[in-house]
Order: sequence, then structure tokens, then C-alpha cells
Amino acid sequence: MPVAAWQWTGLALIALAMLWLLWALLGESTKGRRRCPRCWYDLDAAGDPPLTCSECGKAISTLKQLHRRRRRGGHAIAAAVLVFIGYGSITTPRVQATGWRGVVPTTALVVSAHWLSRSWHDEKFYITGQSGPEQESLQAMLDALKAERTRVRQGSPETLAEELEAR
Repeated sequence: MPVAAWQWTGLALIALAMLWLLWALLGESTKGRRRCPRCWYDLDAAGDPPLTCSECGKAISTLKQLHRRRRRGGHAIAAAVLVFIGYGSITTPRVQATGWRGVVPTTALVVSAHWLSRSWHDEKFYITGQSGPEQESLQAMLDALKAERTRVRQGSPETLAEELEAR
């Protein structure tokens, strides 16, 4: 399957999942009606709280409970899983080219470069999964970042202040 097809499929899944997640978390409004918070049974004619729902037996102690939105936690979990499936679809071509590390966003790899072992940087997995100018420029950038962090950690505060004033 072409790379664009994987990415468009993933984007469509994520968009649908986000709409589903919004629907599940925002819930359905009572629209002024008095509803049982558990089964959503109409309790307009039941009187004032405290009362018990005649459908499910839930004890209701306050009027606020009767006007609570109906949220769907199971649907929210399913929508979140669909978001991860969509992300997996987007990253599939990169994982096929570079291995399991293709799942990790490149930005996260660059930010965490100074914590990772050297073997992560030496392997060819950054952009295309092959060696070339992209690999070399990223490696140079990571080396410069590590060198700068090492220099800053080893320098004295006075030396660093002088360098900042010189700039």
C-alpha cells in the first residue's frame, strides 16, 4: 500500500475517533428534563429529591444529580484506542523501513538524544532508513547538541556569563 494511503487512512481514523471521543466525553444534555443519572429514565413526574428511580433503583439525593449530563466512558475508551490505531496506520511505512523505533516521533528522539545510548544514533533509522545526507546531518546535529551540553555542564558560571556577554 502506498505511503499516502497509510497516512490518509490514519488521519481519517484519528479524525473520526476525536469526534467520537468528544461525543462520549461531552455527553448528552438533559435539556431541562429530570433524568436518572444511571439509566437516564425520565423522572419529571417523580417529585423532588430525595427519591428513588423506579427503573433501576438508584437513590437520588439532590436536584443536581437529576440534571447531570450522560457521559459514555466505554465509548471514550474505544475512541482512544481508535486514535492509537490511527497513529499506528500513519507510522506503518516508517516502521517498515526503519524497524520498531519508527513508532517514536523524530522530535522525541532529538530531544532525548543525550539520554540515549550511542547505538541508537549509529543505526540508520532517522528519516529514510538509509544512510545519506539526512542521516549525516542529523548525526552532526545530535553530536553538536551533546557537545554543547557537555561544555555547559563542565564550564564555570563565570565563564558562561562572560560568553553570554560577548554574544
